[in-house]
Amino acid sequence: MRRGAQERQGPLVGSGSAAPVAPGTGFIPVRESRGSRGATTPFRGRPLNRIGGPRAPRDGPPTRFGGIALLLTVLCAALLLSSLPPLSHATPSIGDLSSTSSAPTGARVTLEAYNSGQVSYIAGIAHLLKAGDTIDLGRSLANNTPDIATLNAWAQQLSSHLPAGVTLTARVESLPNVRIAASSLSPLFGGIMIDYEPSLTFFPSWTWNFTAALAYYTSATAICHQYHRLAYAYPSGRALLEGDLQKDHWSYGAIAKVVDFVDIEAQSDASPAKWPVAISKLTTQFAAASVPIDRLTVQISLGSGGNGVSEALAVQDGRYAANSTVGSIYIWWSMTTESWVVPIVTTLENLAVRSGAVAVEPVSFTESGLPAGTAWWVNLTRGSSFESTTTNLSFTEPNGSYAYTVASADIALGPQPASGEFSVAGSAVTVPVTFDGSIFPVTFTESGLVGSLPWSVTVTGQPAVVSSGPTLSLTEPNGTYNFSVGSINLSYSVSPASGRFTIDGSGIALGVTFALNLYPIRFVESGLTAGTSFRVTLVGSILASSNGTIEWHEPNGSYLYAVDTVPGFSLVSSSTGQVVVVGHSVTVDLTFVAAAPGTSPPVGSSAGPTAPVGELLLVTTAIGAAAGIASWRISSRGRRVALGQPSAPRTDLGRDP
Repeated sequence: MRRGAQERQGPLVGSGSAAPVAPGTGFIPVRESRGSRGATTPFRGRPLNRIGGPRAPRDGPPTRFGGIALLLTVLCAALLLSSLPPLSHATPSIGDLSSTSSAPTGARVTLEAYNSGQVSYIAGIAHLLKAGDTIDLGRSLANNTPDIATLNAWAQQLSSHLPAGVTLTARVESLPNVRIAASSLSPLFGGIMIDYEPSLTFFPSWTWNFTAALAYYTSATAICHQYHRLAYAYPSGRALLEGDLQKDHWSYGAIAKVVDFVDIEAQSDASPAKWPVAISKLTTQFAAASVPIDRLTVQISLGSGGNGVSEALAVQDGRYAANSTVGSIYIWWSMTTESWVVPIVTTLENLAVRSGAVAVEPVSFTESGLPAGTAWWVNLTRGSSFESTTTNLSFTEPNGSYAYTVASADIALGPQPASGEFSVAGSAVTVPVTFDGSIFPVTFTESGLVGSLPWSVTVTGQPAVVSSGPTLSLTEPNGTYNFSVGSINLSYSVSPASGRFTIDGSGIALGVTFALNLYPIRFVESGLTAGTSFRVTLVGSILASSNGTIEWHEPNGSYLYAVDTVPGFSLVSSSTGQVVVVGHSVTVDLTFVAAAPGTSPPVGSSAGPTAPVGELLLVTTAIGAAAGIASWRISSRGRRVALGQPSAPRTDLGRDP
């Protein structure tokens, strides 16, 4: 499990409403200052009476002394208000947040809560938090649909306790749930925490293919911004240091370029040996993507089993991350580790320095086989590129693991190895490369994609190659290579999705097949007597069933349907409608009721019997008479006011007009 021995259940929550800012900066949550709550703007004219005209003046003018006293009171109040500091109404923008990375303000903290007990606990320690912190609320139902009502109730419960500037986020998974949360949650939520990890077996779009993962976050961010919410990526951190996943070429810095913030599930790397390496690798990826490191959050799970760490190690890891200028430390906890939360939060919130100093070590590539003076390059995957015209090429990198590719200006000479990985762990690194001659074509041919949909192939340690046609070509020297295949369009699956090929003195051709993913659309009836048939039309075809269910299998898209009339029965809901397929099955419930003897109610009508025309005429006449009497009373009262006549005493004070 990814957060210790206990599985988490859902998303986070942020306090404050969200308002758009300048293009390119995302959307920033704005939390109302407590000092301004309930304030109203005074009316700056004569008061209005209940029908909109000016209210009659009081009898007699004010005395001269009363006017002087009133003037002095107003002047004193103005002097007092001018001496008060202005109220703050908003949290910093993304740009403002990035400027705080070197300030001695301590680490920012993100706390998770996925049950009512944790929410109540956070409300009790809210005074320890500060602006810039985040509360991540997660609550999914058994079918993984966000429990909007509970999330909104939790947000309301916390909002009165949290300091200004603390953001509430709601954690969800899959694009349909992102849209549900973004469009339905309370304005108290500043952002959506978008989960993406392989343990979510119900996640239809999950893949280790990084091109597809990046497309997923791009789409999710567009949905969040459409509803003025910040997009927080919450991806698995396994691709950081797990060797067999390096072939997928994940870059969390690249994810950060398409979302507003990245919260990485890095708890599996929280051991003393792994944590510095993981933080260093993340720092390098964010720098390569030109994204401020303080938009990064790393997760630490508390607990004695699974991925959990002790209270002391959590503080040590949090301090290390803060000194590396990581934006926030995500603390996952359960009620069994409740007593650890306050000491950890207190320590992190009061760190005196966030230095940002990261040690680097020399890395040298040495080549042989190239003619003197020939330019050659070393490219760090999703990172920097270095060039040399001598036999040595040197640069520096912090501790971490790096994938690289090698190329030269002489395309007739192929490098050996053409790609690979190296690790920096506190000492210098040297990588030898030999240019020995030949490179050979590798051709991938696809079938199954419609039109010019882009697809990609990623070969060991190299950037993805993208094509919008049926073939995709690259060149490689002799050697054995791993590859993965993906499509930007997540409606398709591919076979094989990954594999291995060997170049041995000649080119090679490989084929891949894409297939459109189909999902069930089910129409399930209730109310018909056993054996009664019903018919539904969808995508131009008509299906009938007498066993209660009709089913189509269709790709993602929107589909219109129509339900035929069943003699002797009426349909409670509409007989026509639309279903939308987005990565999972859809069920439409059809409820029939038996028609009364001698009647044949129209399909899709749930209205009761129609009122006789005479009764409708009587009701209409009564309403018109009431309206006329009310109009006469209002106009009479207005004439009395206009003529200076006293109006009848008011007996409706405190009621709505």
